[in-house]
Formats: sequence, structure tokens, C-alpha cells
Amino acid sequence: MKMKKHVRCAGGFVILAVLLVLMLYWNINTGSVLLGPERILELLRTGNDGTLEGNILWKIRLSRMLGTVVLGGGLSIAGFLLQTFFKNPIAGPFVLGIS
Repeated sequence: MKMKKHVRCAGGFVILAVLLVLMLYWNINTGSVLLGPERILELLRTGNDGTLEGNILWKIRLSRMLGTVVLGGGLSIAGFLLQTFFKNPIAGPFVLGIS
């Protein structure tokens, strides 16, 4: 019974990781300048080459994506810590008045 639970959790983790990669790719291509998959991989491999596409990818879109991922992770950890500290599975920011 325990093995099935681990497989289900691992499957959920894989699905979430694939969705994260798809959302990151979608985020890179959101905007007026569209970047093809080959160009994105080339810019990620070689770094910012000083072109308009390179500046948009490295200075705007990747920093926006990194901030989003870090903020989402921080919020999830904060929620987990609130629920753990108060031993209440539905504890939210209103418990401490920090909403």
C-alpha cells in the first residue's frame, strides 16, 4: 500500500515539473517579440549576445520567471510553516493578522 502512495506522489511531482517547464516556455514567448525554440536554446547556451532578442530574454523575461518561481516557492513554504506551527491544516495568514 505504501509503495502505491510513493508512486502516486512521484507521478504528481513529474506532472507538476512538466507543467512548470511548459509554463516557463510559454512565459518566454509572451510578448510582442516571439522567440523560436531554437533561438531560445541558443541564447540560453551562449548567453546574452547583445541583440534585441538576447536583451529581452536575459534582462526581462528570465528575471520575471525567476522572481515568479521564487515568490511562489516562498509563499508555499510560508503556508506550510503556518500550518505546521499552529497544527491547523486550514491555518492562513489571518491567524496572525499578516494578510
